[in-house]
Amino acid sequence: MSQQDRKRESKVLNRAINDLSEHFDTVQVFVTKHEPAEENGTIEYNGGIGNFYARFGHVEMWVDEQKNASVNSFFNFTDDEEEEDDEDGESFS
Repeated sequence: MSQQDRKRESKVLNRAINDLSEHFDTVQVFVTKHEPAEENGTIEYNGGIGNFYARFGHVEMWVDEQKNASVNSFFNFTDDEEEEDDEDGESFS
């Protein structure tokens, strides 16, 4: 990927960040692109606008949530939604 291509993609990212910042106090964006010709096969971009500490805190919260998430909570399944059987084998909710 050429430097010109990287600059063009950075401009696209910055435009999106600026557009979002018209509606939100803080914006942080992470994007990746598969590029087989690059050393590790992935090009990464990130950028943000607004209060650094608010953005950093939000990213930390998101990472913690992802670490603690289970498959069931990811798909919003709860025990309340599952049918249970009583002693006679009849279903009840």
